[in-house]
Amino acid sequence: MTTAAATKIAELNDRFRKGDRTLGKTVGSEIFSNHNPDQQLALVRLVRTFDDFTEANDPYGEHDFVRFVPTRKAEKLIR
Repeated sequence: MTTAAATKIAELNDRFRKGDRTLGKTVGSEIFSNHNPDQQLALVRLVRTFDDFTEANDPYGEHDFVRFVPTRKAEKLIR
């Protein structure tokens, strides 16, 4: 069930994920930093365009977590 607060949080998280840096700061993990700049850009694009939130991967409706599981298709994007 989505509450009004969760809806507002999801809106803010969506804006931030899509590039609105007035809402916070982006940091990368060591694993992210180990990729070359082209791969990093591809990963950032994947995050910015992600919109497949479901009850299974977003149970609170806040759009506050994105996890990518490597697939052959995703690997082609970041190679």
